[in-house]
Amino acid sequence: MNDNATPTVTPAPPPPPPEAPQQKVDVKIGDWLSAGWKLFAADWLKASVAMLIALVIGMVTCLLLWGPMTVGLYKCYLKKARGQDYEYGELFDGLKTQFIPSFLLMLMFWVVIIVPSVVLGFIPCVGSIISMVWSFVVSAFIPYAFYKMADAQAPVQVGSLVDLLKDVYAKMQPALPMMVLWVIVAGIIGQAGVIACGIGVFASSAFAALALAVSYLEVFKGEQAVIPQQ
Repeated sequence: MNDNATPTVTPAPPPPPPEAPQQKVDVKIGDWLSAGWKLFAADWLKASVAMLIALVIGMVTCLLLWGPMTVGLYKCYLKKARGQDYEYGELFDGLKTQFIPSFLLMLMFWVVIIVPSVVLGFIPCVGSIISMVWSFVVSAFIPYAFYKMADAQAPVQVGSLVDLLKDVYAKMQPALPMMVLWVIVAGIIGQAGVIACGIGVFASSAFAALALAVSYLEVFKGEQAVIPQQ
């Protein structure tokens, strides 16, 4: 045996690639509302009826179909924001292709909001404040998670729901406080129609959802909505 044999040297692993710079998110509340209003005004009746169908079916099924109907509704609104037409039958696409994932996604949001709120309710004063802030922050992810599911090229699988939520967080994180504020503003506008004997909520909710669709395309896809010429 040769004691003078040269030892084998294992090359050092290459350094990890540099992290991609965090994408800047420009929150344009006024622009998004303006674009959403133009989309809504161009076909307000169809957008309102679509919202009515989705909300009523979601409510009369005791929220069982809320998630799937939201996927179908948002798919229709994304088509509108991209300058395409949609049919009422497409409202049921979520039932056909993503019933279980969309139901579980909505269930996950309810659990994440309700359970901490119940626990924090036992803490006097400050618990209620923390619970309210927590609810606002978590609720801001709901529309974008469902828009992302509605916009998926292939049906989202149950096992990839956590990855979907991580992607949503990654997109919103650079401007999270302003994105939360934007969703709160959209939510207030969506509920404003309650003033009109409750019926107007279908129109105001449709307007708010279309504005959210505009923001989804810009923040998540880097697309500009196709706005009808007035």
